[in-house]
Formats: sequence, structure tokens, C-alpha cells
Amino acid sequence: MRNKIINRKIKRLQAQPRIKALKEFKDVKRIAMLFDAADYEQALAFKATLEAMGKVVRCWTFAEVESPEWVYTPQFRFLTRHHLNFCRLPKAYIVDDFKGFPADMLMNLSQSGQEQLEYLAMHSPSDYRVSFNSENAKHYDFVLALAAEQKCFQENAESLLFYLKNLRLK
Repeated sequence: MRNKIINRKIKRLQAQPRIKALKEFKDVKRIAMLFDAADYEQALAFKATLEAMGKVVRCWTFAEVESPEWVYTPQFRFLTRHHLNFCRLPKAYIVDDFKGFPADMLMNLSQSGQEQLEYLAMHSPSDYRVSFNSENAKHYDFVLALAAEQKCFQENAESLLFYLKNLRLK
């Protein structure tokens, strides 16, 4: 029952029209990044790489339970089941916080397809969205297709960054 409700809400969000604005990576200033909690260490390193390029990055992830290795900073938002409503979707104040970050680009680097992160991605006010494999590929402007066995976050993130930096718009 909950899965039907979640899928219906995500599909309703997908149906909403949005403004798309492809940008060259050099023109992107702020990035909202979604990632799997299991990839925390690699996401931390990738965030540092983006910040070294002059980008402002804020990250969100979801895990069922808190991890003692997480370092809480204003740039990282760790969601647990306490941040979810009855339908197991992020509560309204979490969505408002996500929408309140004026990102130029959304990077959905989740490789597991978590509904909670996908729900946040559908709420993104970003006009340029990139992702790894996604069931909702039509909702993104750039999707990097990965093989099923290719789950190395660092390699995939570096590949995505390579393509974004080399993408030229006329």
C-alpha cells in the first residue's frame, strides 16, 4: 500500500512542468548532491573536489539508522527514519529545507534508487539535473548510464564530472 502511495506521489511530481536550463559546468555555482549513505566517505571526498573547483555544495543522504562515523556540518543533511512521515517520505520541513537551497545543479549520485532521495530530487528547484541510472531518467537533463555491476561511487562520480566538464553547449 505504501509503495503505491509513494509511486503515485513521485509520478505526480514528475508530471509537473519544469524549466530546463542546460548549463556548462563552469557556469554552475551551487550544487545540491544526493548520495547513498554507504558511500559517505567517497561522497565526502567528491564534495571536497567540487569545492576545490569553487562550487558551493550541500549534500543529502538517507539511512535507516544513524551512523557514528557521520560528521554533522551545515553542508551535510543526514536523514533517518525519524525524518520520514507515515508514507516513509521526507517530512515537509525536510523538503522545505531542500527547496530552500538555491542550487544551480542537482546531482543525484544515488546508485540504489532510494525512494526518499528520489522524492527529494523530484522537489528540486534546480533547472539543471544530472544523475546516474534512474528509473525517472526523463526527469533529468543528463543521465550517466552505468552497467549493473559498476557500483564504484568514486569512479562513477569522476566519470560524471569528466562528462560535465567536457560538455559544450552552442
